[in-house]
Amino acid sequence: MALKTGKFAIGDYQIGRVTHKQGINFGYPVLDETGVVSAVAFVAVDLDKLNQIAADNHFPDQTFVTVIDRDGTVLARPP
Repeated sequence: MALKTGKFAIGDYQIGRVTHKQGINFGYPVLDETGVVSAVAFVAVDLDKLNQIAADNHFPDQTFVTVIDRDGTVLARPP
């Protein structure tokens, strides 16, 4: 989508074909000197790791962290 729109894009929840890990991808277009998208920089976020990071943080009592995608799938919610 970042290649098509030339804007930051967030992918859908997926399970990696090779890694078998739950994740979500983010893409950011890289523009050449004329403003045309020449590449896309991306990062894949491991949702198990995201849950661990959220669980390891010390939030105030009665604070809940939940990450939900646009389809309503809960991507991260530490206990």
